[in-house]
Amino acid sequence: SDSMRTQDMLEKGRTVNRLSVVKTQLKSFITQRAGDRMGLILFADHAYLMAPLTRDWQTLNQFVDELDFGLAGHLTAMGEAIGLTLKLFASQKSKQKIMVLLSDGRDTVETIPPLAAAELAKQAGMKIYTIGLGAEVALDDLLNSGGSNPSADLDETTLNQIALLTGG
Repeated sequence: SDSMRTQDMLEKGRTVNRLSVVKTQLKSFITQRAGDRMGLILFADHAYLMAPLTRDWQTLNQFVDELDFGLAGHLTAMGEAIGLTLKLFASQKSKQKIMVLLSDGRDTVETIPPLAAAELAKQAGMKIYTIGLGAEVALDDLLNSGGSNPSADLDETTLNQIALLTGG
């Protein structure tokens, strides 16, 4: 979503946008998990399957390279992402069901409430590990610059509840 444009991350000593850091870290994670079946789901206005479950970590890394701002829209459909992951695992008859859910915001679409989707995930035996992305700004910086907290939209409470509910 557009919030991934926020330049509040450091990479090699320089300030960069969130998407840049996500791409770097995601590619590293994929490479370290070579041999595991992994897929990639984007979510913004809706959830979209970008890469189905595969062991081809090189192709997955190419898909990560193609991620761009607004590719899936501008909102945050967190609950839909969980639901689509459940469908993907069911269609593949996956024995082990693990989702890593990364978000820098809160669900703004509300087609499927994230906690209701997490409850369905729990019933299906899916674990969800959550990652909240956003930099905290020191209070002095806020007062002196008149800026805003770039992680103000991060819904850590819901992310924690999803992980706890599903055993992630």
